[in-house]
Amino acid sequence: MDDARAAQVSAVAALAEPTRRRLYDHVVGQGGPVSRDEAAAATAVPRATVAFHLDKLVDEGLLDVVYERRTGRTGPGAGRPSKLYRRAACDVTVSLPERRYGAEHRGGPP
Repeated sequence: MDDARAAQVSAVAALAEPTRRRLYDHVVGQGGPVSRDEAAAATAVPRATVAFHLDKLVDEGLLDVVYERRTGRTGPGAGRPSKLYRRAACDVTVSLPERRYGAEHRGGPP
């Protein structure tokens, strides 16, 4: 299995964990980026658990991280920007078994 295919299978496998799948579904269902606190409140999952699973989804390439100041304040003393999560721009698709569309398979099933 090549590295790209292994990464895709790993990303799909990450969604097998029920809490992680709920968090992923919540984030992608929102109109904009979601904070850890928002995700925790929406899913009734402790914030530390949410942080772990959201970061795992980032590691798998399913979510992206953006940083924004949500207070509207700027300049010194405005505080650190919030870490927010949004759906990754890439698509992940997996076909099992792997499909091969070469000339050797054009005649139908082997």
